[in-house]
Amino acid sequence: MTSMLDGCTPWPEEFVDRYWAAGHWRGNTLDNLLHGWALQYGPRTALVHGGTRITYANLNRRVDRMAAGFRLRGLRSGQRVVVQLPNVPEFVITAFALMRAGTVPVLCPLSHRASEVSHLVRAAEASGYVGPSTYQGFDHTA
Repeated sequence: MTSMLDGCTPWPEEFVDRYWAAGHWRGNTLDNLLHGWALQYGPRTALVHGGTRITYANLNRRVDRMAAGFRLRGLRSGQRVVVQLPNVPEFVITAFALMRAGTVPVLCPLSHRASEVSHLVRAAEASGYVGPSTYQGFDHTA
């Protein structure tokens, strides 16, 4: 189990005990779940977007590659990265890859613009940003 990040408020003990006892919490991370799903359901479809279908095995491989790329770009465990992507497979791949690299994805709505995004980056003390170049006619790089 991972440790609590500085500044986060833990669940009250009575909830923790109840959730563990009921089996709702099992000490798994989302990344560990993806690894297990890739082994168990490898050729089955994990994601569908329009005509695109991605299997669990392919999703896991793509997450591995992107996580390696994040590490090569200098991201380190515990750092935060703002993610501002639409509901597309790249969003899922990016979020899992950041977790696999040990970083913390900080999710940002697509409707936020420079002033909101810059505030979020400062507040989260983010080390990176992942977003679309353009989306629905809006230039996010500008």
